[in-house]
Parts: sequence; C-alpha cells; structure tokens
Amino acid sequence: MDTTELSKNKKTLIGIFVLVAIVIIIASYFYLHILDTQSSPFILQNKYLSLFSYAFLLIVISALSLALFYQVKWIQALRSFINSEVTEKALLSHYQIITRYANDIILLMDQRGLIVEVNQQALKVYGYSRREMLNQNVVLVFAPKSIRGMSKIVKAFESREGIIFEALHRKKNGEEFPVEISARIVEIGGETLIQNSIRDISEKKKIVEELEFSQTLLQKVFDSLEETIFLINPTERKIENVNLAAIKTFGYDKEELLDRGSEILFGNKERFESFIKQSFSIYVNQDFYETELTMQRKNGEVVPVYFYGKALMDAKKKFSLIIGVVRDISLIKKTEQTLIDAKNKAEEMNRLKSNFLANMSHELRTPLISILGFAEILMDSTEDSSIQDSSRNILYGGRRLLETLNVILQFSKIEAEKVALSTQLFDVVASLRILTERYKIFAQQKNLNLFFENEAVDCYAESDRLLFEEIISQLLNNALKFTEEGTILVVLKKEEIELLKYFTVEISDTGIGISPENCQIIFDEFRQVSEGISRYYEGLGLGLTIVKKYTSLLNGKVELQSEVGVGSIFKLRFPMIEPERAELTTFTEEVKKPFSLTEFFKETKFENDLPVVLLVEDDPSTSDVITIFLRKVCRLEYANRADKAIQKASEKKYNAILMDINLGKGPSGKEAMELIKQSSTNSDTPVIAVTAYALENEKQTLLSAGFTDYISKPFDKNEIIEKLTSCLLKKN
Repeated sequence: MDTTELSKNKKTLIGIFVLVAIVIIIASYFYLHILDTQSSPFILQNKYLSLFSYAFLLIVISALSLALFYQVKWIQALRSFINSEVTEKALLSHYQIITRYANDIILLMDQRGLIVEVNQQALKVYGYSRREMLNQNVVLVFAPKSIRGMSKIVKAFESREGIIFEALHRKKNGEEFPVEISARIVEIGGETLIQNSIRDISEKKKIVEELEFSQTLLQKVFDSLEETIFLINPTERKIENVNLAAIKTFGYDKEELLDRGSEILFGNKERFESFIKQSFSIYVNQDFYETELTMQRKNGEVVPVYFYGKALMDAKKKFSLIIGVVRDISLIKKTEQTLIDAKNKAEEMNRLKSNFLANMSHELRTPLISILGFAEILMDSTEDSSIQDSSRNILYGGRRLLETLNVILQFSKIEAEKVALSTQLFDVVASLRILTERYKIFAQQKNLNLFFENEAVDCYAESDRLLFEEIISQLLNNALKFTEEGTILVVLKKEEIELLKYFTVEISDTGIGISPENCQIIFDEFRQVSEGISRYYEGLGLGLTIVKKYTSLLNGKVELQSEVGVGSIFKLRFPMIEPERAELTTFTEEVKKPFSLTEFFKETKFENDLPVVLLVEDDPSTSDVITIFLRKVCRLEYANRADKAIQKASEKKYNAILMDINLGKGPSGKEAMELIKQSSTNSDTPVIAVTAYALENEKQTLLSAGFTDYISKPFDKNEIIEKLTSCLLKKN
C-alpha cells in the first residue's frame, strides 16, 4: 500500500468518526425528550449530566476504536510503502548497473523528451559529461538531418510498442555517425520512461558500402566481359543473372532472360531440364562441364554455342549455382564446314589427279610399246642403213618420251607426299660403282670420260637405297646432258661434323656451268637456265627438284658450286653409320649372271619343245610386239579378256602366263590371276604382271597380291625375254 492509499484511508476514518458523533448527539436529544414526558423528577434533575456522560463515553469509545483501527491500517500501509521503496531502489540500482556497463549506448528519456539517465558508453561515444546530458532534450544527440527520427520514438511511446530504426547521431565535436536505435517503454520508480538502446553501425555501414561497391564493381566487370555469361540456379531451374554480352548476343532484355530465360533460350523447358540433369550428373564427379548445344535468339535464329560451366559451392560446400560461359561458334562451325568441304574437294581433286596420272601413265606407256617395240624390230630386221637410222631415231624419241613420263610420275608422287621410304643397310661404295659403270656407256656415246674415286674406302648407310640411287642417277643425267667434252667425276669421301659422321658424294663436270643468280632457281620446279622458246637443252626442269626433295627425305643436304664455262660440282651429304661386323654380310651385292638365250635353249631342239605361254592382253599392237619378241622363246596362246583367260587356264596347263592388268570392261588382270590360282590346273603356274601403271608402288602391290613377277610397259625385247625365261628356269 502506497502513501496515496494511506491518505485515502485516513480521510475515510475521520468521516466515519464525525458521522458517529452526529448520530450520538441526535440520539441524546430524543432520549431527553422521552425523559421529559415519562421520567421521575430525580431523573429529570440529573438528566443532562447523565446524558452528557453517556454521550461523551460513546464518543470516546468510538474515537478510541477508530484510532486503533487507523493505527493498524497506518502501520500496514507504512510497511507496504517501505517495502515498495526498497524494491524500487533495488530495481533502479540493478538497472543502473546493467546499463552502465553495457556495450550499447543507453539513453532514458521521459515523456517530454528529456534525458533522465545515460550510461558510460553514451558519455564515451558522444563526448559529453553526465551533467551536460541530463535534463537535456534528446535532440542534443541527433544530427539535424535525422531530427525527424524523433517522431518514431514518439510513435513508440504513444503505441507503447517497441520500434527499431536507423538514424544519424552527432557527437559533441560535431562528428556524425550512423546508429541503430531500439526504443521501448519501461516503468522505473512509478514513472513511465522510454529506453533507447543505441548501437554505432559505422563499421556495419562501411562493410555494407564496401560490399555494395564490390557487387557494383563485380557487376561492371561481369558486364564488361566479351564472353556471354549466365548464372544458373539448377535447383530453381532458372537463370539468376546475365551480363551485357548475353543481352547483346541473344537480343533479349535482361528481365526477359531472368524471367523466362530457361524457356526462350533453350527453346523449351524440357530441353533446359535435360541440360540441367546432364550437368548435375557431371558435377558429381568434377566441378566443370563443357558441351556443344544450340540456343535461340530473339529473332528466332538458332545458334550453335560452346558451353563451359563451373559449379559454384556455398559455405557448406553445397552445389548452389552454375556459372556458364557461352561462346557463339557459328563462325567456327561455318569454318569447319568450309574446311570439310575444302578437304573433301581436295581429296576429290587428289583422287582425280591420281586417276589422271594413272590413266596418263597407262595411255602413254601402252602406245610406247608399239613405238619402241616396232622400232627395235625394224632396226634388227633390216640391213638398210637409212631404215636403221630412222628406226634408231624413233627409238631415241620414244625413250626420251618415256624418260619424261617417268620424271613427271616421280614428281607427282613427291607432290602428293606418297613417297614411301624403305630403310635398309646398304654399301654406298657398291651402289656408286654399279651406277658409274652403267652410265659409262652413255658417257662413251658422247666421247666423255666418267670416273669413280673412292676416298672413303668402306662406307655404309641406313637409308632408302633406291631413292639414293635415283638422286645419283638424276645428277649423272644432268652432268651428261650439259657436258659436251671433258670429264665427269664421282668422288666419295667421309666427314665428321660436331662428332657426327657423314659421307659426301661430289659429282663434278666440265660442262657449261651456271651463273650465281641462276644457282638459286635451278632446284625450283620446271626451272632451267635456258627457258622459253629460246631454250637449247632438253628436259622439264624437274630433275634437280627431285634431287633436292629426295635428299631432304633422306635427311641429307645438297650444295652447288658452279662457274660459267668451267663446270659444276654438286655436293651431297648424308648420315653415315659404322655397322657391326656381323651385319656386314647384308651388304654383299648379288652378282647377276648375264642373260643367255643359248643356255635357255640348250635343251630345246624343236619348236614343239618350246614352253607354252598364255598371253592375256587387250591391246592388239602390244600383242603383236610381244609375239615378235618371243617368237623363238615360247609358243604363245592369246586371250583378250579376263573371262577367256580364266576359261583357257581351266582347260589347259601353261608353263607361264603374261597377264595385263587393265583389260577394259569386265574383271581386271589381278582378279583373273586370283581365280586362275584357285584352280588346280594352273595353281603353281608363274604369272607375270604386265602393266602400264607405274604409280604408288604398283610393283609391290602386285607382288603382294600373288603375281610371280612384274614388268612395266614399255619394255624392250631383252627385258621381257629375260623376265619370262627367269620365271621358267626357276620353275624348272
């Protein structure tokens, strides 16, 4: 019970006492009136005294009763008041202790907005003393631009509900800083106050501003990238963000892409769903995903794109977003298709070129058989010198044409990069000696001297022997062509350069020589010192080109020293090896025994004893030439088609078969040979391939197919006789 309630009880007791006194006085008056009418004189004589005594006694008793009652109530009220005061003071002290050491600023203000209490943190932050702050309006700590924040506090007081808001406060020195205020109603000492818990959020604002700046900067960087970038939320199946490149590439507004991107970019939601599921399955094992897919522009154009996606993880290492880099590969795809078309076209052109060269080889070589064959037959069958000279000229022209054809075919194989190397150990000295002996015949025909000098003693190489000999042959042909008198010298030497061993072949001549400016061009295709209609030397200008390219294939080097009117020196350098003694047996050259018809005919006394040979040839002129060449060697039977040859071979046993490869319409000679070999009649009969094709290792291909031997058109009499008789002797 407080003092107000005690005062009210006191007033109530006084009222009751006055009311009792009035009642006693009125009762006494009526009592005296009764006595006057009914009582004895003695009683009447003392009635006033008795009445007074009686009334006084009643009043005293009432007063004492009321006093006693009031004392009890007053004591109870006093005790209650003392207890409440102690409790209030204890609560206030406890509140002050809590707020004094709080980290937040605590301001207590009354209903008028006056500050009634502050804590130490408030004094520390604002820079005021306690005296300067108490009883001051709370506007003291508000910055001018945040005075309107007071209305929020008033609103909280009126609604008696707490409120949290941000404002700008000001220190004593005028410095302003952002704060977060939590205002609520509190009851302290029977008075309603507003407690403001204030927190300095300068660091928080700074972090937020830095974060916003970083986000802005990141967005600017994001937008400045030329690559199209998407942020995809795989869980919600939507696009979270895109950069400006994406907007520019696909033509949609950013809002459209964020709202319906998964649908409009991928064509439909099903395709996007399939893409998400596929990427999910890959992200399980790795954190990136790349693929090619198609997306759709706003104008309806479908664009092939390359997509590179990387999984972004949240703080809990949980898969949250996909950052996808999308690159328009339309141009790449068009370029790829262009390259594919160009490749197909090039392959087609190469095929046509190969077919053309093969056909050209066949079409030129086939008539050359007639030209060379009948020239040789005519020269041997007459003693008329003029006819012999004419035949000799025909033979020379045909051989020149054949040489030109061979050079063209060699060059075509080089250009098509179809020269296959066949590496083997061989004796360089033996190869050079054989070649020089072969070319001495041609040198003697021009009254020239050809010598071979071996300064290396023994020399071995691990290379392609046929290509090496072709290089030397081309250089010897070149020397013979451009030398009218004097000497051609072939010198073999050894060299050591930086601990590596080489052998060199120098081919020198006393020919016309070459000027320094022309030394740079003679290795180029179709180039000669004399060119055009005024040229005075034969040839296509491909011989030295073949030399240079073949030398390069064999890891060699070719050099030229020349002087006009003095002559030229071609120097070749190739890697050399020193084989083990056990390997030297592989270098021995097989000495070929000269072919002799006498030895072949030593057991042949009559024509009926001659071997029977089946000639399969569709060209009548070639058949006539072969017939004349072989008329004393064998008895020929003929078949101009593959089916006829197969039929004849099934009916009769032959000692040998000469098989043309290109038999026109129907099966080829290769197919006919395979069928003949399958029959029991001629399964072991030697079959010699006779062909005008000379491209892409034709000989090796035919030998691998099952032919016993190979001869290329055109051929002379001795070649075909030697080839046939060799096969017959081997069989016997």
